[in-house]
Amino acid sequence: MLFRSTGFTVNVTNYDGTNYVETGTVSSGSISFGAVTGTTWPLTITGLNPGDTATVTVTTTRTGYVTGTATYTYGALNAQSITFATIDTQTYGVADFALSATGGGSGNAVTFTSATTSVCTVSAGKVKVISVGTCTINANQASNSQYTAAPQVSRSFTVNPKALTIKANNIGVAKGDTITATSTITGLVSPDKVTDITYTYSGTGTSTPPATQGDYTITPSAAVFDTVTASSKYTKIGRAHV
Repeated sequence: MLFRSTGFTVNVTNYDGTNYVETGTVSSGSISFGAVTGTTWPLTITGLNPGDTATVTVTTTRTGYVTGTATYTYGALNAQSITFATIDTQTYGVADFALSATGGGSGNAVTFTSATTSVCTVSAGKVKVISVGTCTINANQASNSQYTAAPQVSRSFTVNPKALTIKANNIGVAKGDTITATSTITGLVSPDKVTDITYTYSGTGTSTPPATQGDYTITPSAAVFDTVTASSKYTKIGRAHV
């Protein structure tokens, strides 16, 4: 007997393999008759739910054969499960990475979705980190005629901020010239942008450049990003200076 999504198949055996004249009935669901192969005559019962009971009666008019009755309980589908390993902590800016999990006996593919799309997304089985926080990935496997859908398995991991360094560039100006500080940024992840940087000058201790001749240190002291959320994706700005 082969369990199916709505019923089962009963194979009736005729020992001489010829002259099938039997008829079949079923107490619940519906019955269909397959083609005889050798000594086997398959009767397929459908329209049942797991746990339903069906009595199959096969009647023959052949001399020497008697009517046969058998009662079957349509069993529940087989269970299956997903093995999905934990995911390591990541840092914002990490390259997209593939997910992997092993499913159960149905053979259906394990599929992945993100439960936290503000932090991470999933496409074609790969995770794309788009912000910091907690990323949760759900793994699912569909049912088939033999197996129930696997219970969903979820894995969460932390996405930490990325280190960002802003280093002021060396500049040299003549007395009376306007001082315009510039800098080199390391660690910025596209499409994030730094739109403005505040510098502190050692000669004044403020953002106002010194007016007298001398050697001074320019220190990046604050940065403005193109979006409010971008600033949360980075650790405290490293203020290397020259």
